[in-house]
Amino acid sequence: MAGIKFDFIKICPHKPEMECSCRKPKVGLLEQELKNSIIKLSASYMVGDSITDMEFGKNIGLTTIQIVREKNSETRGKYSDFQINSITELLNIVL
Repeated sequence: MAGIKFDFIKICPHKPEMECSCRKPKVGLLEQELKNSIIKLSASYMVGDSITDMEFGKNIGLTTIQIVREKNSETRGKYSDFQINSITELLNIVL
């Protein structure tokens, strides 16, 4: 997308039953990255469509943006700072 830059994308490789510290909504995965980074949390966002995405963002101190789909419309606005219907609407918030 024009105007949006992703510095990195992180994914937890563990299954939920492993109860690791890096699986959302726990913050271990990002905390590891922050140790070696100059990322400003105050200028960063958590974008996702699940409640655990929003809980993760809140747990680490990020502004949260929920992509609302039919399957999660009942949680619209309950867990996030902003809500969008598609990723293209993201530009209106972050720019």
